[in-house]
Amino acid sequence: MKKKILLTISLLLIILIVYALVGFLNNGIGKDAQEIRQTAIKCIELNQTLSILPGDLSKSNKAVPDNEISKQNEKIKNELTKVYGSSSQLLALRIDQMSINSQETQRSRVVGGGVKSPRFLSVKINETTAAAIVNATTWSKFTEYLEDGTSKTFSPENRAKYKIDFVKEDGAWKVYYINMKFLPGQEP
Repeated sequence: MKKKILLTISLLLIILIVYALVGFLNNGIGKDAQEIRQTAIKCIELNQTLSILPGDLSKSNKAVPDNEISKQNEKIKNELTKVYGSSSQLLALRIDQMSINSQETQRSRVVGGGVKSPRFLSVKINETTAAAIVNATTWSKFTEYLEDGTSKTFSPENRAKYKIDFVKEDGAWKVYYINMKFLPGQEP
């Protein structure tokens, strides 16, 4: 009888230890997966929001002062550096693509944007690299200034699938590569 009780207690202790170890290990993976999800959403969102000029500059097609262009370009660089890995070739490309060009701001201005309804299809982690697949709806609002002095405001929404590769840099998950394809019927 004593042997059965000792055996039962031993088995319960082993089960508790294994359960605690699995929970401890999964907790680390869970934190990484959560950070990867947040970084993915931030990356997608920045594509929609970084071109928004501050204050009244976003509400007209008046010339943007050079000092504001410089400040905005510095902000773009800083925000993208937080999300993209330094080893990613996309970092320099995105900085170049998203930089404010005064000629572009004369034709149109982005006045809003963001991400809605992100749905992660998978997040796979392998020590210092990871991959995520997410479907997300992006929205933007911009005003186009026409030659006749009038303007039109557009608010497109598109749903796309994003395949994002990550690298762990200085303890943080950063985007290394991103591939986006519009879902059928969602093209602009």
